[in-house]
Amino acid sequence: MAQRRLGPNYVTAEPMVEALLRQLARMVADELRADVERELRRLAATQLAGNELTCSVTEAAKMLGIDRNTAYAEIHRTGALAGIPVLRIGERYRVSRVAIMQRLMGEQAGEVGTGLLSREEK
Repeated sequence: MAQRRLGPNYVTAEPMVEALLRQLARMVADELRADVERELRRLAATQLAGNELTCSVTEAAKMLGIDRNTAYAEIHRTGALAGIPVLRIGERYRVSRVAIMQRLMGEQAGEVGTGLLSREEK
């Protein structure tokens, strides 16, 4: 590769290019790793949710480890349960099992802002 004059010394550009390529490769690998981890969490949540796509508020509360009354209070206050939209069908509420599992896996992965209470309320 051609030499470039950088400062008082002659330096080949090749080591600089190699360093930049290594840095770029690390950045791409980190981004791919994050994408793969997100997809694996989504697939695991889907598999754990089973055949039933939705569950009752009582079942959702059990999965989240909270009291059913707390769950209903949260739904009435915000229209959601731990940030998960709740469907109202007639007199019944239904919650997505996949969304619950994704939320729980997000908590385990250390994602912020995914819990029942915001950081300020804790």
